[in-house]
Amino acid sequence: MSALSDHVGRLEAWLRRKDDAPPWQAVLIVESAVIKYGPRDDVPREALKTVEAYASRFDGLLAAGHAWINLSALGVLGKDLLICVELPRAPLGVPVGRTSVNLSGRPLDERTRACAWDAAAGIRLVE
Repeated sequence: MSALSDHVGRLEAWLRRKDDAPPWQAVLIVESAVIKYGPRDDVPREALKTVEAYASRFDGLLAAGHAWINLSALGVLGKDLLICVELPRAPLGVPVGRTSVNLSGRPLDERTRACAWDAAAGIRLVE
């Protein structure tokens, strides 16, 4: 197993801790730097990676000296859980093995205070 698989497993377990999490069949990863933020965020379809395809890039990020890396659940789109990798602006020279990998869940719906799981409400995949 890769470091990314371990951290994604932690995130999935944390997201499923309540009964309101919908099922998903796969996990797709995207880096925040490629997202065009707006009323609906544009995510390039080709930027979505499987956990296996992104694992070596994640290992490189862990070794780059970042103080933290955030794995943020964007919600479920179709049958896939989308996870965004958020990074600080620049590495600080943190020793390998000391990067804090933080987890973030879905935002709450303002009206119902329940998790807003439907990623399609805020994300548009673009070619």
